[in-house]
Amino acid sequence: MAKGDIETLDQDSQWRTRAQGAAASFDTYATKSVPKTARRNMAKTRGVEHMINKQDGTIAERNSYSNDPRS
Repeated sequence: MAKGDIETLDQDSQWRTRAQGAAASFDTYATKSVPKTARRNMAKTRGVEHMINKQDGTIAERNSYSNDPRS
């Protein structure tokens, strides 16, 4: 995950989103669906990757919105 990519993860029974390398979260939610949608749009706008984790910390989805030469 490159610096600036966005991740959605469960911490302390709250869904949080943050930029890679940042200590602080953008926001906190009770459910996964709201931050998943909001941060997907942020990743598209920034042209970065959005990684969405399951509650157990494993990766559920990984979506790249950058200019990938392999696409």
